[in-house]
Amino acid sequence: GQVVMAALHGRGVAVKTTRSEEVSKLRALVNELRVFRHVRHPNLVQFYGAVLDASQSQVALVFELLRGIELHVLLQSRSPPPASQRYYL
Repeated sequence: GQVVMAALHGRGVAVKTTRSEEVSKLRALVNELRVFRHVRHPNLVQFYGAVLDASQSQVALVFELLRGIELHVLLQSRSPPPASQRYYL
């Protein structure tokens, strides 16, 4: 899916849109959303909620917006970051 920056109540959020034509995949996603609602951990991005559009088979997931190094850039780098920065990321 596509991830875009948006605003929710004046705060920056990341919104991931996805589309699923199969009802079974939508049901699996809804089950995952039930779990996301209850997960709170300082090392995980916070899940704020979701918008379901059943008529278009679209789902938009709303997450806390993190700023810093993009994960794909970090993973493509040839050497891992120094230990002092690993937890900072």
